Amino acid sequence: MSPTSYQLLYPAIFNSLKCYYYIIILLFVKQKVHFFLFGPFKCLFLQFTAHIIVYYIVLIEDEKNDKMLTYSESVYLSIFIKERILIMGKFVIKETKSGFRFNLKAGNGEIIASSETYSSESACKNGIASVKTNCASEIEDQTVEGYIQLKNPKYEVYADKAGEFRFRLKAKNGEIIATSEGYKAKASCIKGIESVKNNAPDAEIVKE
Repeated sequence: MSPTSYQLLYPAIFNSLKCYYYIIILLFVKQKVHFFLFGPFKCLFLQFTAHIIVYYIVLIEDEKNDKMLTYSESVYLSIFIKERILIMGKFVIKETKSGFRFNLKAGNGEIIASSETYSSESACKNGIASVKTNCASEIEDQTVEGYIQLKNPKYEVYADKAGEFRFRLKAKNGEIIATSEGYKAKASCIKGIESVKNNAPDAEIVKE
């Protein structure tokens, strides 16, 4: 497909499907199609969203620089947007022999925080709700000498016995509601906290 035909194709796609897109968004806000967006059609929905974003980028580039993105550049950009920006994290609930636990996973599937074991699924979901509520808290770096102790809720960054850096998120009552894996570098641990802040608020809840 040539750049010229590609440029003509996007307005056609956008104009023919934008009404459908807005309806889906409206229904999503009303929580009527949760099963649709996070079911078999999720990838199609995200792909279309990515294409719309690329379409606007093409228009901006064309207007500012009188230069249009090539077909391959636009395809790469749409894939990048879909995989790195539009795919949200999720809370995954698992039932174990001793109870229920959850993992917060980023859009790429990486586990960024885990919970304790809860006696019931409802208690586990309450823990998830607490993480969503408290995930924007400040960071208390306990690896720094003479650190200032913050009030709960907060993230605590500390070094374990193996010398790795970890974080734990505490609720307002001081209860630990999420913990991390061990990181070799403190900078990576801080990035893990930022990932929780970015993913937790809008993360869906699924059960495996």
